[in-house]
Amino acid sequence: MTWFGASWRAPICDPGQRVETPVGARCAHCEERVETGDRGVFIDNEPRPLHFECFMRGIVGSVGHQKGTCGCYGGSEDDPLGATPREAARAALEYLEDQPPKPLMEIPIPDRALKNLAAIVREVVLRMLARHRNN
Repeated sequence: MTWFGASWRAPICDPGQRVETPVGARCAHCEERVETGDRGVFIDNEPRPLHFECFMRGIVGSVGHQKGTCGCYGGSEDDPLGATPREAARAALEYLEDQPPKPLMEIPIPDRALKNLAAIVREVVLRMLARHRNN
């Protein structure tokens, strides 16, 4: 992956992976042209760039997905009504910045799920030990 525009201080922003901003090229997500001052990425094997916010929307999902109100969660909210794909991507990034996700360790896991997880881990460990003894 290569990037262009201003750095967002992520590991990808290694100076060796920076390329010139492809002014005039169409974004693979929103189809809007990249302009001077835009930042974004080129994903491997994709000749078209992605604006930074379009790239991030592909990772974090729509505003509705981040809220847990999209079809994945049984709801119907997705992108803001009437928003263009680029506006929706900007809204998703803005929501992420305003409402960062909780670290995984802070997400409550029901006791039943923990018991199921513990049983699975136990089974995997026992199988590994059995293989080790047989070798």
